[in-house]
Amino acid sequence: MLSTRSSATLLILTLSAFGCESKKPDAEASGPSSGPTSGPTSGPTSGATTATTAAKAPNAQGSDKKSFASPEKFDIVPIAVGQWVRMLVKTAGQPPAQTFVRIVGKEGDLFWYEIESNTPNGTTIVQFLTEDATKGGFSKGSIKKIRMKAGTAPVQEFSGVAMAAISAMTENYIHLIGKPNLDKATRSDATVNAGEFKGCYTHEIEQNILGIATKLKSWNHPAVPINGFVRSEGTVNGAATSTELFEMHMDGAKSALQ
Repeated sequence: MLSTRSSATLLILTLSAFGCESKKPDAEASGPSSGPTSGPTSGPTSGATTATTAAKAPNAQGSDKKSFASPEKFDIVPIAVGQWVRMLVKTAGQPPAQTFVRIVGKEGDLFWYEIESNTPNGTTIVQFLTEDATKGGFSKGSIKKIRMKAGTAPVQEFSGVAMAAISAMTENYIHLIGKPNLDKATRSDATVNAGEFKGCYTHEIEQNILGIATKLKSWNHPAVPINGFVRSEGTVNGAATSTELFEMHMDGAKSALQ
């Protein structure tokens, strides 16, 4: 089982890259991009991994950015095996880091989500089997199984009653991958390495999780697969932080968990 300290650290790493509810940005991403080929239709893929630590900042993808029109409503692109996104995170006084989110497999109507966090201290990978989080009614009970790997430690798996051991983290995944709360959202454009996103849904987040005080402004657009995240900026325990969508793909995800 993961210790309380390890669980907290893992949660912070995982939640660091998104401007959704219940999350805290971390350091900025760098290193190689996710492996190319698409995942299987049953169970998570195993295969090519990304770097285990963040190194230098990745190269920009050129000056010609793709533009995405202002949406009429927040309907995220339908979830599908193979989708993946890559986030770059910068926090004042910290080295760069990165986070990948991938859809790496499917079992019946459930999808295998994978989150890989690369920091100078190492890599943490989390997989969870769950219902489509972009649909209404997504809740804690939607997550059926979780697999975790921190650094060179062996993979740990939780399902059934064992899920209680990581209940707090499971609860926060609801906010991480589900639709953000946009009840009070305004609209504004955002330009990141992945493209120009017109009419993003912009909302403010202020909260304290595991002793980490965050105050963020987040931009979201339904053209981005998995959770619609484009960028966020704000502070973490008073330190300036920003996160941006560096790249997004509708296919080609490959699991880093071995």
